[in-house]
This record gives sequence, C-alpha cells and structure tokens, in this order.
Amino acid sequence: MTIARLAGLDLVAVAVAYLVAVAFRVGGRVEIAEPEQAVALAALAAAVQVGGNAALGVYRKSWYLSRSRDLVDLGAPALAAALVVAALNVSTGLHGVPFAALPVAAVLAFALLVARRLRRRWRTIIRAILGQREVPLSPFVPLGAAPDPARAIIPSTASIRAAMEAIDRDVSRIALLVGAGGELVGTVTDGDARRAILAGTSLDSPASSIMKAQPVVAERDMTDDEIVALMLTRSVRQVPVVDESGRVLDIKLLDRMTRTAEEPVPVLIMAGGLGRRLGDITRYIPKPLVEVAGRPILATLIQDLAAQGFRRVILSVGHKAELIERYFGDGRRFGVTISYVRDGRPLGTAGAIAAALPQLEREFIVTNADLLTRVNFGELVAFHRAERDDLTIGIIESTYELRYGLVEIDGTRVTGIREKPELRHFVNGGIYVLEPKLGRLVPADTRFDMDQLIRAALAQGFRVGCFPIHEFWADIGEPADLKQASTTYDRRATDPKT
Repeated sequence: MTIARLAGLDLVAVAVAYLVAVAFRVGGRVEIAEPEQAVALAALAAAVQVGGNAALGVYRKSWYLSRSRDLVDLGAPALAAALVVAALNVSTGLHGVPFAALPVAAVLAFALLVARRLRRRWRTIIRAILGQREVPLSPFVPLGAAPDPARAIIPSTASIRAAMEAIDRDVSRIALLVGAGGELVGTVTDGDARRAILAGTSLDSPASSIMKAQPVVAERDMTDDEIVALMLTRSVRQVPVVDESGRVLDIKLLDRMTRTAEEPVPVLIMAGGLGRRLGDITRYIPKPLVEVAGRPILATLIQDLAAQGFRRVILSVGHKAELIERYFGDGRRFGVTISYVRDGRPLGTAGAIAAALPQLEREFIVTNADLLTRVNFGELVAFHRAERDDLTIGIIESTYELRYGLVEIDGTRVTGIREKPELRHFVNGGIYVLEPKLGRLVPADTRFDMDQLIRAALAQGFRVGCFPIHEFWADIGEPADLKQASTTYDRRATDPKT
C-alpha cells in the first residue's frame, strides 16, 4: 500500500470520526449542527492529525505498531487536532464541532487509526482476549496409539499408492501385504516407498514390485526380549508377529519395547526473512505470522512438529523478531520448548546455523518457516540415519509437460521423437537433516545460503542424500501461493484423500 493511500484512508477515518462525534452530540439532529462548518472543521482536524502522523514517521515503511510507545505517534496528533479545533471555536465563536464533541472525536479518531493498523491481527487479539489457546490441527496418527495390524494389511495385488496410504494410517509405519489365504507375503516401509519415488517408479505399480519378499517376522511364542534382539540384529524398527500359517497377529515396535529415553532431535526454523515477495501483506507482520487456514504459518508448523514428538525448537529470527517472540514465547502453549537466535542482519537460508550450533549437539532438522507441509519428520530423520548421510535434503518431485514434440538427435541424425513429453525432476523442498559437523562449514555472522552449504559439503566429501517428500508441500513465497495454499491446505488438512 502506498504512502498516499495510507494517508488518504487516515484522512477519511479522522473526518468520519469527527462527524460521527458531532452527530452523537446533537442527538442525530443534523440540521442544528451547522453541517457546513462541521464538515470544514472535520477536514481541518483530519489534515492536522494526518500531518502530525507524517511528521512522526508513521507512514515510513519501517514504522510498525508493535510497542506501547508507538501509540504516542498516533495519539499525540489526535490530541493536537482536537486542540486546534477548540482554539478555532474560541477565536471565531463558531461551534461546528461543539466543545462537548471534541473528546469523543479525538478518542474515536485515534481508535480508528489504531484499529486500521491492527486489522491483520484482529483474530489473534480476540483469541488472546478470550483466553483461547492454540488448538493443534493434526492429521497424524497419535503418538500414543497402539499398532493395529488391520490398518496396515493390504492385498498382495495392491498398488504402491495403496501401500503408502496404509503406512500413513498406522503408527507402525509399515504396510503388510497378504495373500488370498491371509498369509504374509511381504512388507513395504516408508523408506521403501520413497526409494521407489526416487527411482521413478509409478505409484500405480504393484506394491509387490518393491516389497521385501522375505521380511523379518517374529513368531508368536517369542518373548519380548527375543523380539527386541531380533530387531536390533536385523536393524529394523518394526516386525509383524505371525502364527504358524504366516497370518499376522500383531506388530511390535522397537521404540515401544525398549523405552529408551532418547534426547529429542532439535529443529532449527529459519524465520528471519523479510518476506518482500508478499508485498503489503508483510508490511505490518513478518511472513511466519501470515495466516493460512485460520492460523499463522509458523504456528501450524510448530504444532505439527509437536504432534510428531519433536519438542525442542530453535527459532532464528530477524525481521520483526519481537512480534514472533511475543506470539510464541517459550513455546509451552504449543507443546514445545522454544529458544531464539537473533540475526543482526539478513544471514541467508543457512547463515543462522553457525549461531545456533552451540545448541545442536546431535543431528538436527532445518526447515524454512514459510512452508506448509504434512511431511513425516520422524521418517525424515529415520531415512537420514538409515542412509548414514551427513546431510539429507527433502526434495519435491516436479513435472512439466512440454508444449512441443521433443526431438532426440545424434549429430545431424534424428534418433527419435517424443510428442509433448512430461519432464520429471526434483526440486529443493527447504527441509533438511544435518549432522553437527556440517555446521562448521557455515561462516559466523556472514550471509550464507543453503545451496552454498550443500556445495561446500559435496566439495569436502561429505555424504549428501535426499528424501523425497510425497506429502502435501507448499512454499508461501508470493501472494498467489498464499491464496492457493489457503484453500488447498485447509482441504487437505480435513480430507486426507486430496
């Protein structure tokens, strides 16, 4: 919004405030209010108040109503405008705006200007006044749920897509393929499905093409200690328990049976960007606080992390940091513990890692704050560990259909032609898992982007892997992205089939 438009809207608001105050004072009997004088004085008061606001820098791009002392920038000109009108009343003997209406006019004009500047935060303010807590919106299987074989079982003829749906349905995170007689013929894990995506396998292909045909299973007469030993020996996180005929009776999970108290994987969220591509939307609030489907983007991300068991969050903040810190506090109302790293200046998409490194003693997740995704972060970490990578990049499959036929050549000879082919490639999803030693590649207090870190890691021989994200993912970079995500994300959050 331009300065002229902001000032123009303020002029109208102040003038309306004065005219409403006059109408209130005379009980609605406009004919006795000397309307010509009232309009002229209202316009004068508006000019004085808006001029005072301009002199105090209210219309600068850097000005933002975030502290109590910022109210002075709006309140002082409102008082000055009322005093000017009062002085004119005394000096001219005219009373287009009666003395008794001036306090109401000044307060109303001030209130309207404050309300206009808080309009994008009304929902949050009302929620705070009513004492409402943020309610997590989580489609994930509850962490405390017990494995349910019935939810994980699919026919041996099912597709990879059906296997992925079964994996997402149950806390065991495994699909069990059974034959016509109900006997187990194979298993598909989340990692198996994602490796198929990387290999270019169609999700409509049979799940049997990627299943483990000789899966690790436990017999029903095995003790818990024997099952734990089996899983540790075979490096698996879950095993189906079968009877003598191979029918599935139960699913055992390693983390449930060992009950080891593992230090939570920290999540570093990059929330210090300027959000310039969103234009006026981020004039008054930082991009992480922009709302999608009724709640700030960053609040949705943090609530989803909490729902998946990630309780330790580090926020890297810079632009309008005080608003983010005020909204999230220590994280308790979101079910997490939040600490902050402040960027004195823009440090890029990876620069804050150096400042946060003292808090990152083990592998950690890095994600951008402007992402909406339903990715399973637990599977991301498990994939990173299974592949023994130093850096894992969450990637998104993207396809593009050419408008023309693609001609394949060898020198001057044509070797083939593909009519309007669909080109498939992977793009960076802005979600990563890093080992702490990668953090030492990031220079301190220097702008450094993630692509620079990835190139530095490759140059020094670190293992860099990728994790295909097949779940919902949206980057809120531009107004069009925000508009689309506002409807798409809400639908996906309530309808897992979309």
